[in-house]
Order: sequence, then structure tokens, then C-alpha cells
Amino acid sequence: MLEYPDNAMQVQRPQLWIIDLTRDRKIRTFEIPESIVQQGVGMASLVVDADGTDCEKSYAYIPDLVQGAIYVYSFEANRMWAFRHSSFQHDPQRAAFNVAGQRFNWDDGIFSITVGNRDPATRSKPVYYHPMVSTTEFITFTEVLQNEALATNGGYENLFQTIGDRGPNAQSTMHHFDGESQVLFYAEVNRNSIGCWNTQSNFSAENHDIIHHDNERMIYPTDLSADVSGAIWVLSNNLPTWIYSRLNVNQYNFYLWRQTPLVAIQGTKCQIE
Repeated sequence: MLEYPDNAMQVQRPQLWIIDLTRDRKIRTFEIPESIVQQGVGMASLVVDADGTDCEKSYAYIPDLVQGAIYVYSFEANRMWAFRHSSFQHDPQRAAFNVAGQRFNWDDGIFSITVGNRDPATRSKPVYYHPMVSTTEFITFTEVLQNEALATNGGYENLFQTIGDRGPNAQSTMHHFDGESQVLFYAEVNRNSIGCWNTQSNFSAENHDIIHHDNERMIYPTDLSADVSGAIWVLSNNLPTWIYSRLNVNQYNFYLWRQTPLVAIQGTKCQIE
């Protein structure tokens, strides 16, 4: 689906492409069934939950900001199923944005999913997620998402829970859990910043902090991810200006920011004691 403003075009059915980067070859493609996704316009991101000892046990979790769903793909079963929950919807009280002088209201639902460290006792991992139009963070667990029978039969409403609120203007596109520092990093689009929370502390606005803020080079941080070394990468793209006004082609509108997690959190509330 090509989502040009007012001119969406369906090119083909949405697919997953699984590629072995060490050998530069495609392993598999999986066409997402129409029973799961009609068009695929709302799948903004994807997170892979891989077992380091058995690739067959790998899963992909895909949030759908339009349909308010999480799609789960099992590599071993080569199947996909869906969870739907009220916490995947946007928060109308957090719909107002003011970015680079552009004021607008959006209704994007669940946008980002990130997976925490495995609990040695339960063998499960926490799964943190949030809608973009919201300042609330939510949690479930991999043992929930990986249960196809649960997704099919229902009765899982209480297995998706609220952690807390990040505070005013903390709407976030993507976020990422760093396993070494145990810190969550957020791309905060409504204040041109990168936020953080140390998961070893209580979840509250007071325990969140900003590791980087720039009203010129961090306008609308649209993507945040980590490379194989653990370094955090953030892309800002000035999207609201492009949608509601006009980009200045005589200046830079796209920026990349990079930092290692332990350096990024130095001097903040997220620093490891």
C-alpha cells in the first residue's frame, strides 16, 4: 500500500520477507491472509522476538495503528494470528499535536512494540507497547502473544495491562528496550526529543527523563531502533511540515542521531546506580 495523501494505491497484498543477512538470501515470504488484514495500511512497525539457540522459535509482532490490533507471526508454524484490545486504541485526550508550528489532531492507535529481558523463572518476556496518540504505556508478555489458541478463543482482556503515564506531551512513535541497561528509549514526536525510563524504577512521569532535545534537528523523530552493537539510532523527518505546509528544500529536513545507551543516559534519571 502506497499511502500518498488522498491517493492510496494497493500494489499487492502485505507480506513478510524473511532474509538471512549473513548469507544475503531470502529464506521465506509470507503473505498476510485477508482474514487477518484487509489492506495493511496501518502496520507501522515490526519487532522480531528471536531465540538465540533455535531460529525456528522466532516470532514477529506487528502493531496495526488503524485496526487496533497486534499481529503475531510464528516462523515455526508459518502462521499468523491477531489480538485486539481496547488499549491498542488512541487516547482522544492526547490527540492534539504542535510540531514545528503545525497544529493538528491525529488518531493513530498502537504504533510500537518492544520486548524486554526473559524472566529466568517463567521463561517469558515482558512486551511493552503504546499507541502513538497516547502518553500511556502498556504491558503484556510473550507467553500471551505466542498463544494462538488464546487469540482465537478470547478471554485475554486482563492480560494486557496499563503500566502508567509518561507525562504531558510525551506522545511517542517508536520505542526500544535496551537489554544491557534495562532502559526504554522513546521517540517523542510532540516535543522533538528522545525520552527514557529505567525499567528497574517505578513507572511514573517523575522517573522519566529526556536524553536529547533539539527543536531544529529532531523535528518529528519518526523512528528509533538499535543496531547489532546496541547503539540507538533515531531518524527525524519533519513529517508534519511536509503534510500540512511545505518543506524548505534549501535546508536539511532529515537527520540521523546515534548514541550508545550507557552514554545517552549519563546524568539522567535513567542512569544505572
